[in-house]
Amino acid sequence: MSILGQLGALGSLGWSTGNNSLAQQAIAILCKYGSSAHAWIPGIDTVSGLVCGNSNDGSPSVVDGGVGLVLDAMGNGINPTQALSTARPTLRNTSGYYWWEYDGVDDVMVATFPVGNDNCTIIDAQKNIGVTVETGRKLTGMYNPSNYSSGMVIINGALSADETTVLKNYAKTLSGTDQSVVDGAWVFGVNGTSYVGRGGTVTGGAAVSWKFGSGIEKTTMFADTVTTKKIEKLTFSISDPSKLTIFYCNSNQLTGSIPSLTANTALTLFYCYSNQLTGSIPSLTANTALTIFYCHVNQLTGSIPSLTANTALIQFACQSNQLTGSIPSLTANTALTIFYCHINKLTGSIPSLTANTALTIFYCYSNQLTGYAGGLVSNTLGDFEAQNNLLTVSAVNALLSAFVAANRTTGTRTLNLGGTGNAAPTGQGITDKATLISRGWTVTTN
Repeated sequence: MSILGQLGALGSLGWSTGNNSLAQQAIAILCKYGSSAHAWIPGIDTVSGLVCGNSNDGSPSVVDGGVGLVLDAMGNGINPTQALSTARPTLRNTSGYYWWEYDGVDDVMVATFPVGNDNCTIIDAQKNIGVTVETGRKLTGMYNPSNYSSGMVIINGALSADETTVLKNYAKTLSGTDQSVVDGAWVFGVNGTSYVGRGGTVTGGAAVSWKFGSGIEKTTMFADTVTTKKIEKLTFSISDPSKLTIFYCNSNQLTGSIPSLTANTALTLFYCYSNQLTGSIPSLTANTALTIFYCHVNQLTGSIPSLTANTALIQFACQSNQLTGSIPSLTANTALTIFYCHINKLTGSIPSLTANTALTIFYCYSNQLTGYAGGLVSNTLGDFEAQNNLLTVSAVNALLSAFVAANRTTGTRTLNLGGTGNAAPTGQGITDKATLISRGWTVTTN
Protein backbone atom coordinates (compact mmCIF):
# COMPACT_ATOMS: atom_id res chain seq x y z
CA MET A 1 0.00 0.00 0.00
CA SER A 2 1.39 3.44 -0.89
CA ILE A 3 1.78 6.26 1.61
CA LEU A 4 -1.15 7.98 -0.05
CA GLY A 5 -3.21 4.81 0.32
CA GLN A 6 -2.14 4.43 3.90
CA LEU A 7 -3.17 7.99 4.70
CA GLY A 8 -6.43 7.42 2.86
CA ALA A 9 -7.17 4.64 5.34
CA LEU A 10 -6.76 6.90 8.32
CA GLY A 11 -10.48 6.72 9.03
CA SER A 12 -9.82 3.59 11.05
CA LEU A 13 -7.55 5.66 13.29
CA GLY A 14 -9.89 8.53 14.03
CA TRP A 15 -8.14 10.84 11.56
CA SER A 16 -10.91 10.89 8.97
CA THR A 17 -12.97 14.06 9.02
CA GLY A 18 -15.94 12.63 7.23
CA ASN A 19 -15.22 15.24 4.54
CA ASN A 20 -13.41 13.36 1.77
CA SER A 21 -12.61 16.49 -0.18
CA LEU A 22 -10.93 18.13 2.80
CA ALA A 23 -9.18 14.88 3.74
CA GLN A 24 -7.83 14.38 0.24
CA GLN A 25 -6.58 17.97 0.10
CA ALA A 26 -4.77 17.46 3.42
CA ILE A 27 -3.25 14.17 2.23
CA ALA A 28 -2.02 15.82 -0.96
CA ILE A 29 -0.30 18.57 1.01
CA LEU A 30 1.42 16.10 3.33
CA CYS A 31 2.63 14.02 0.39
CA LYS A 32 3.91 17.13 -1.37
CA TYR A 33 6.43 17.69 1.45
CA GLY A 34 7.65 14.09 1.29
CA SER A 35 10.27 13.21 3.91
CA SER A 36 9.82 16.61 5.59
CA ALA A 37 6.26 15.77 6.69
CA HIS A 38 5.29 13.79 9.79
CA ALA A 39 1.92 12.91 11.29
CA TRP A 40 1.13 11.42 14.69
CA ILE A 41 -2.41 10.18 15.14
CA PRO A 42 -4.05 8.57 18.19
CA GLY A 43 -6.01 5.49 17.22
CA ILE A 44 -6.26 1.72 16.72
CA ASP A 45 -4.42 -0.02 13.91
CA THR A 46 -7.16 -2.07 12.30
CA VAL A 47 -5.93 -1.96 8.70
CA SER A 48 -3.47 -4.68 7.71
CA GLY A 49 -0.08 -3.25 6.78
CA LEU A 50 -0.98 0.32 7.80
CA VAL A 51 2.17 2.13 8.92
CA CYS A 52 0.19 4.59 11.02
CA GLY A 53 -0.66 3.04 14.37
CA ASN A 54 -0.42 3.07 18.14
CA SER A 55 1.09 0.05 19.84
CA ASN A 56 1.99 -1.18 23.29
CA ASP A 57 4.83 -3.68 23.75
CA GLY A 58 4.48 -4.85 20.15
CA SER A 59 0.70 -5.23 20.14
CA PRO A 60 -1.84 -2.72 18.77
CA SER A 61 -3.06 -0.34 21.45
CA VAL A 62 -6.61 -0.61 22.69
CA VAL A 63 -8.94 2.07 24.01
CA ASP A 64 -8.14 2.77 27.68
CA GLY A 65 -4.81 0.98 27.23
CA GLY A 66 -1.26 2.29 27.12
CA VAL A 67 0.61 3.69 24.12
CA GLY A 68 4.32 2.95 23.95
CA LEU A 69 4.88 3.71 20.26
CA VAL A 70 3.22 5.97 17.69
CA LEU A 71 4.35 5.33 14.14
CA ASP A 72 4.90 8.29 11.87
CA ALA A 73 1.89 8.17 9.51
CA MET A 74 4.08 9.43 6.68
CA GLY A 75 6.50 6.56 7.15
CA ASN A 76 9.38 8.97 7.70
CA GLY A 77 10.64 7.40 10.91
CA ILE A 78 9.94 10.10 13.52
CA ASN A 79 8.11 7.82 15.92
CA PRO A 80 7.26 9.01 19.47
CA THR A 81 8.09 6.29 21.99
CA GLN A 82 8.04 5.53 25.69
CA ALA A 83 9.91 2.42 26.83
CA LEU A 84 8.75 2.65 30.45
CA SER A 85 5.27 1.13 30.74
CA THR A 86 4.31 3.25 33.75
CA ALA A 87 5.11 6.47 31.90
CA ARG A 88 2.97 5.84 28.82
CA PRO A 89 -0.12 7.89 27.93
CA THR A 90 -3.50 6.18 27.66
CA LEU A 91 -5.42 5.94 24.42
CA ARG A 92 -8.93 7.33 24.88
CA ASN A 93 -12.01 7.61 22.70
CA THR A 94 -14.67 10.21 23.42
CA SER A 95 -17.68 10.45 21.10
CA GLY A 96 -15.68 8.91 18.28
CA TYR A 97 -12.57 11.05 18.76
CA TYR A 98 -9.29 9.40 19.71
CA TRP A 99 -6.82 11.22 21.93
CA TRP A 100 -3.89 10.60 24.26
CA GLU A 101 -4.33 11.18 27.99
CA TYR A 102 -1.32 11.82 30.22
CA ASP A 103 -1.52 11.11 33.97
CA GLY A 104 -0.01 14.39 35.12
CA VAL A 105 2.75 12.58 37.00
CA ASP A 106 5.32 11.01 34.69
CA ASP A 107 3.62 10.17 31.38
CA VAL A 108 5.55 11.47 28.38
CA MET A 109 6.27 10.46 24.78
CA VAL A 110 9.58 11.37 23.17
CA ALA A 111 10.37 11.90 19.49
CA THR A 112 13.86 12.68 18.20
CA PHE A 113 14.40 14.88 15.16
CA PRO A 114 17.68 14.91 13.22
CA VAL A 115 19.69 18.03 12.52
CA GLY A 116 18.13 20.24 9.87
CA ASN A 117 14.55 20.53 11.11
CA ASP A 118 14.98 24.25 11.69
CA ASN A 119 11.79 25.75 10.24
CA CYS A 120 8.96 23.47 11.28
CA THR A 121 5.25 24.17 11.11
CA ILE A 122 3.33 22.35 13.85
CA ILE A 123 -0.43 21.86 13.56
CA ASP A 124 -1.85 20.26 16.69
CA ALA A 125 -5.46 19.17 17.22
CA GLN A 126 -6.26 19.60 20.91
CA LYS A 127 -9.16 17.53 22.23
CA ASN A 128 -12.26 19.69 22.86
CA ILE A 129 -10.18 22.84 22.44
CA GLY A 130 -9.29 23.51 18.84
CA VAL A 131 -6.20 23.61 16.71
CA THR A 132 -2.95 25.39 17.42
CA VAL A 133 -0.56 26.40 14.66
CA GLU A 134 3.07 27.22 15.29
CA THR A 135 5.56 28.29 12.65
CA GLY A 136 9.32 28.63 12.47
CA ARG A 137 9.99 26.05 15.18
CA LYS A 138 13.41 24.41 15.44
CA LEU A 139 12.96 20.74 16.32
CA THR A 140 16.49 19.35 16.22
CA GLY A 141 16.78 16.86 19.08
CA MET A 142 14.05 15.61 21.40
CA TYR A 143 10.46 16.80 21.22
CA ASN A 144 7.50 15.85 23.41
CA PRO A 145 4.02 15.58 21.84
CA SER A 146 1.45 17.62 23.72
CA ASN A 147 -1.08 16.51 26.30
CA TYR A 148 -4.62 15.75 25.13
CA SER A 149 -3.58 15.75 21.47
CA SER A 150 -6.06 14.34 18.98
CA GLY A 151 -3.50 14.39 16.20
CA MET A 152 -0.43 16.36 15.19
CA VAL A 153 1.17 17.25 11.85
CA ILE A 154 4.74 18.54 11.63
CA ILE A 155 6.26 19.79 8.37
CA ASN A 156 9.79 21.11 8.10
CA GLY A 157 9.04 24.10 5.90
CA ALA A 158 6.95 27.23 5.56
CA LEU A 159 3.45 26.44 4.30
CA SER A 160 1.46 28.69 2.03
CA ALA A 161 -1.58 30.39 3.48
CA ASP A 162 -3.87 28.02 1.57
CA GLU A 163 -1.97 24.94 2.78
CA THR A 164 -2.13 26.15 6.37
CA THR A 165 -5.86 26.76 6.10
CA VAL A 166 -6.54 23.30 4.68
CA LEU A 167 -4.47 21.45 7.27
CA LYS A 168 -5.82 23.59 10.11
CA ASN A 169 -9.44 23.01 9.10
CA TYR A 170 -8.76 19.31 8.62
CA ALA A 171 -7.07 18.93 11.99
CA LYS A 172 -9.70 21.03 13.73
CA THR A 173 -12.29 18.33 13.20
CA LEU A 174 -10.12 15.90 15.16
CA SER A 175 -10.30 17.91 18.35
CA GLY A 176 -14.00 17.45 18.96
CA THR A 177 -14.71 21.15 18.60
CA ASP A 178 -15.06 23.65 15.79
CA GLN A 179 -13.39 26.35 17.86
CA SER A 180 -10.62 28.26 16.14
CA VAL A 181 -7.54 29.30 18.08
CA VAL A 182 -5.47 32.20 16.74
CA ASP A 183 -2.44 30.86 14.87
CA GLY A 184 0.47 30.25 17.21
CA ALA A 185 -1.59 30.52 20.38
CA TRP A 186 -0.53 28.16 23.13
CA VAL A 187 -1.29 29.31 26.62
CA PHE A 188 -0.64 27.91 30.07
CA GLY A 189 -2.26 28.70 33.39
CA VAL A 190 -3.03 27.40 36.85
CA ASN A 191 -5.61 27.53 39.63
CA GLY A 192 -8.94 28.06 37.89
CA THR A 193 -9.75 31.50 36.53
CA SER A 194 -6.87 33.90 36.44
CA TYR A 195 -4.64 35.95 34.17
CA VAL A 196 -1.86 34.39 32.17
CA GLY A 197 0.66 35.91 29.81
CA ARG A 198 3.96 34.18 29.23
CA GLY A 199 2.96 30.74 30.30
CA GLY A 200 4.66 28.34 32.62
CA THR A 201 6.27 24.98 33.15
CA VAL A 202 4.77 21.85 34.62
CA THR A 203 7.03 19.15 35.96
CA GLY A 204 5.92 15.64 35.13
CA GLY A 205 3.48 16.80 32.45
CA ALA A 206 0.46 17.52 34.65
CA ALA A 207 -2.77 17.32 32.68
CA VAL A 208 -4.12 20.71 31.65
CA SER A 209 -7.49 21.66 30.19
CA TRP A 210 -8.08 24.97 28.47
CA LYS A 211 -10.65 27.53 27.41
CA PHE A 212 -9.29 30.33 25.26
CA GLY A 213 -10.35 33.94 25.63
CA SER A 214 -10.02 36.66 23.02
CA GLY A 215 -7.06 38.82 22.16
CA ILE A 216 -4.41 36.09 22.00
CA GLU A 217 -1.59 37.01 19.67
CA LYS A 218 1.09 34.73 18.33
CA THR A 219 2.73 32.52 20.92
CA THR A 220 5.94 30.53 20.67
CA MET A 221 6.17 27.23 22.54
CA PHE A 222 9.49 25.79 23.67
CA ALA A 223 9.07 22.36 25.32
CA ASP A 224 7.09 23.10 28.50
CA THR A 225 7.75 26.84 28.53
CA VAL A 226 5.52 29.28 26.68
CA THR A 227 6.01 32.87 25.54
CA THR A 228 3.22 35.16 24.35
CA LYS A 229 3.15 38.73 23.12
CA LYS A 230 -0.27 39.58 24.52
CA ILE A 231 -2.94 37.86 26.51
CA GLU A 232 -6.32 38.59 27.98
CA LYS A 233 -8.38 36.71 30.52
CA LEU A 234 -8.46 32.93 30.29
CA THR A 235 -10.24 30.18 32.15
CA PHE A 236 -8.27 27.03 32.74
CA SER A 237 -7.57 24.28 35.21
CA ILE A 238 -4.68 22.00 36.04
CA SER A 239 -4.97 18.47 37.38
CA ASP A 240 -2.28 18.98 40.02
CA PRO A 241 -1.42 22.61 40.92
CA SER A 242 1.48 21.37 43.02
CA LYS A 243 3.30 20.53 39.77
CA LEU A 244 3.57 24.15 38.61
CA THR A 245 7.16 25.37 38.84
CA ILE A 246 7.31 28.51 36.65
CA PHE A 247 4.62 31.14 36.03
CA TYR A 248 5.12 34.17 33.74
CA CYS A 249 2.47 36.80 33.01
CA ASN A 250 4.63 39.91 32.93
CA SER A 251 4.50 42.86 30.53
CA ASN A 252 0.88 42.68 29.49
CA GLN A 253 -2.13 44.83 30.36
CA LEU A 254 -3.64 42.52 32.92
CA THR A 255 -6.08 43.71 35.57
CA GLY A 256 -7.52 42.02 38.64
CA SER A 257 -5.56 40.49 41.49
CA ILE A 258 -2.80 37.93 41.87
CA PRO A 259 -4.46 34.56 42.57
CA SER A 260 -3.75 32.47 45.63
CA LEU A 261 -0.52 30.51 45.28
CA THR A 262 -1.09 28.27 48.28
CA ALA A 263 -1.55 25.11 46.19
CA ASN A 264 1.55 25.75 44.09
CA THR A 265 4.03 24.23 46.48
CA ALA A 266 6.64 23.51 43.77
CA LEU A 267 6.63 27.08 42.45
CA THR A 268 10.15 28.44 41.91
CA LEU A 269 9.66 31.49 39.66
CA PHE A 270 6.71 33.91 39.60
CA TYR A 271 6.69 36.93 37.27
CA CYS A 272 3.66 39.22 37.09
CA TYR A 273 5.42 42.57 36.78
CA SER A 274 4.48 45.44 34.46
CA ASN A 275 0.73 44.98 34.42
CA GLN A 276 -2.21 46.80 36.03
CA LEU A 277 -2.83 44.36 38.85
CA THR A 278 -4.54 45.48 42.04
CA GLY A 279 -5.15 43.92 45.44
CA SER A 280 -2.46 42.55 47.69
CA ILE A 281 0.51 40.24 47.31
CA PRO A 282 -0.78 36.80 48.34
CA SER A 283 0.70 34.73 51.11
CA LEU A 284 3.93 33.00 50.04
CA THR A 285 4.21 30.79 53.11
CA ALA A 286 3.42 27.60 51.16
CA ASN A 287 5.89 28.41 48.39
CA THR A 288 9.00 27.16 50.12
CA ALA A 289 10.77 26.42 46.80
CA LEU A 290 10.33 29.99 45.55
CA THR A 291 13.56 31.56 44.30
CA ILE A 292 12.37 34.62 42.35
CA PHE A 293 9.22 36.70 42.85
CA TYR A 294 8.63 39.76 40.67
CA CYS A 295 5.44 41.80 41.09
CA HIS A 296 6.82 45.28 40.45
CA VAL A 297 5.21 48.05 38.40
CA ASN A 298 1.58 47.31 39.19
CA GLN A 299 -1.03 48.95 41.44
CA LEU A 300 -0.76 46.57 44.38
CA THR A 301 -1.76 47.64 47.88
CA GLY A 302 -1.44 46.13 51.33
CA SER A 303 1.80 44.96 52.91
CA ILE A 304 4.71 42.81 51.82
CA PRO A 305 3.90 39.32 53.12
CA SER A 306 6.12 37.37 55.46
CA LEU A 307 9.10 35.83 53.69
CA THR A 308 10.25 33.72 56.62
CA ALA A 309 9.23 30.44 54.94
CA ASN A 310 10.94 31.35 51.66
CA THR A 311 14.44 30.27 52.61
CA ALA A 312 15.35 29.57 48.97
CA LEU A 313 14.46 33.12 47.88
CA ILE A 314 17.17 34.73 45.74
CA GLN A 315 15.43 37.78 44.26
CA PHE A 316 12.36 39.73 45.38
CA ALA A 317 11.01 42.78 43.57
CA CYS A 318 7.86 44.67 44.57
CA GLN A 319 8.86 48.22 43.66
CA SER A 320 6.62 50.81 42.03
CA ASN A 321 3.36 49.81 43.68
CA GLN A 322 1.30 51.36 46.50
CA LEU A 323 2.39 49.05 49.29
CA THR A 324 2.15 50.08 52.92
CA GLY A 325 3.33 48.66 56.23
CA SER A 326 6.90 47.68 57.01
CA ILE A 327 9.61 45.70 55.27
CA PRO A 328 9.35 42.17 56.70
CA SER A 329 12.20 40.38 58.43
CA LEU A 330 14.76 39.01 56.00
CA THR A 331 16.70 37.02 58.56
CA ALA A 332 15.61 33.66 57.13
CA ASN A 333 16.46 34.64 53.55
CA THR A 334 20.14 33.85 53.63
CA ALA A 335 20.28 33.13 49.87
CA LEU A 336 18.82 36.56 49.00
CA THR A 337 20.92 38.52 46.49
CA ILE A 338 18.53 41.27 45.32
CA PHE A 339 15.72 43.01 47.18
CA TYR A 340 13.71 45.84 45.61
CA CYS A 341 10.91 47.60 47.49
CA HIS A 342 11.45 51.19 46.36
CA ILE A 343 8.75 53.64 45.28
CA ASN A 344 6.02 52.52 47.65
CA LYS A 345 4.54 53.89 50.89
CA LEU A 346 6.42 51.70 53.34
CA THR A 347 7.00 52.83 56.91
CA GLY A 348 9.01 51.62 59.90
CA SER A 349 12.65 50.57 59.79
CA ILE A 350 15.05 49.02 57.33
CA PRO A 351 15.38 45.49 58.73
CA SER A 352 18.57 43.87 59.90
CA LEU A 353 20.59 42.56 56.97
CA THR A 354 23.19 40.72 59.06
CA ALA A 355 22.01 37.26 57.96
CA ASN A 356 21.89 38.18 54.26
CA THR A 357 25.45 37.23 53.45
CA ALA A 358 24.78 36.87 49.70
CA LEU A 359 23.00 40.22 49.31
CA THR A 360 24.37 42.43 46.51
CA ILE A 361 21.61 45.01 45.91
CA PHE A 362 19.07 46.54 48.30
CA TYR A 363 16.77 49.35 47.11
CA CYS A 364 14.24 50.88 49.50
CA TYR A 365 14.28 54.46 48.31
CA SER A 366 11.25 56.73 47.94
CA ASN A 367 9.26 55.38 50.86
CA GLN A 368 8.56 56.75 54.36
CA LEU A 369 11.09 54.70 56.30
CA THR A 370 12.43 56.22 59.49
CA GLY A 371 14.84 53.80 61.14
CA TYR A 372 17.40 51.02 60.76
CA ALA A 373 17.23 47.86 62.86
CA GLY A 374 21.01 47.84 63.13
CA GLY A 375 23.61 45.14 62.75
CA LEU A 376 26.27 44.43 60.15
CA VAL A 377 25.90 44.26 56.40
CA SER A 378 27.62 41.75 54.15
CA ASN A 379 30.81 42.51 52.25
CA THR A 380 28.86 41.44 49.15
CA LEU A 381 26.43 44.37 49.42
CA GLY A 382 27.71 47.01 47.02
CA ASP A 383 24.56 48.85 45.91
CA PHE A 384 22.32 50.27 48.65
CA GLU A 385 19.83 53.03 47.91
CA ALA A 386 17.61 54.48 50.64
CA GLN A 387 17.26 58.08 49.49
CA ASN A 388 13.99 60.01 49.76
CA ASN A 389 12.81 58.53 53.04
CA LEU A 390 12.49 59.92 56.56
CA LEU A 391 15.61 58.33 58.06
CA THR A 392 16.70 59.76 61.38
CA VAL A 393 20.25 60.85 62.25
CA SER A 394 20.84 57.66 64.20
CA ALA A 395 19.65 55.52 61.30
CA VAL A 396 21.90 57.30 58.79
CA ASN A 397 24.91 57.09 61.11
CA ALA A 398 24.28 53.42 61.85
CA LEU A 399 24.11 52.55 58.16
CA LEU A 400 27.36 54.39 57.40
CA SER A 401 29.04 52.55 60.28
CA ALA A 402 27.78 49.18 59.02
CA PHE A 403 29.21 49.70 55.54
CA VAL A 404 32.58 50.81 56.93
CA ALA A 405 32.70 47.63 59.02
CA ALA A 406 31.90 45.49 55.96
CA ASN A 407 35.16 46.78 54.38
CA ARG A 408 34.13 46.34 50.74
CA THR A 409 36.90 47.75 48.53
CA THR A 410 36.21 46.25 45.09
CA GLY A 411 33.31 45.97 42.68
CA THR A 412 30.20 48.16 42.72
CA ARG A 413 30.24 50.55 45.68
CA THR A 414 27.21 52.85 45.84
CA LEU A 415 25.50 54.09 49.00
CA ASN A 416 22.73 56.67 48.73
CA LEU A 417 21.22 58.03 51.94
CA GLY A 418 20.41 61.49 50.58
CA GLY A 419 17.35 62.96 48.95
CA THR A 420 14.33 64.62 50.48
CA GLY A 421 13.45 63.70 54.06
CA ASN A 422 16.57 61.91 55.33
CA ALA A 423 18.66 63.47 58.07
CA ALA A 424 22.29 64.42 57.49
CA PRO A 425 25.03 62.40 59.22
CA THR A 426 26.76 63.80 62.27
CA GLY A 427 29.96 63.14 64.19
CA GLN A 428 31.27 59.66 63.48
CA GLY A 429 28.82 59.40 60.62
CA ILE A 430 30.65 62.18 58.78
CA THR A 431 33.96 60.40 59.41
CA ASP A 432 32.52 57.07 58.18
CA LYS A 433 31.30 58.73 55.00
CA ALA A 434 34.81 60.00 54.29
CA THR A 435 36.25 56.55 54.96
CA LEU A 436 33.91 54.95 52.45
CA ILE A 437 34.75 57.55 49.83
CA SER A 438 38.45 56.83 50.37
CA ARG A 439 37.69 53.17 49.60
CA GLY A 440 36.17 54.03 46.25
CA TRP A 441 32.54 54.32 47.30
CA THR A 442 30.08 56.80 45.82
CA VAL A 443 28.30 58.02 48.96
CA THR A 444 25.38 60.46 48.87
CA THR A 445 23.96 62.02 52.02
CA ASN A 446 22.28 65.25 53.00
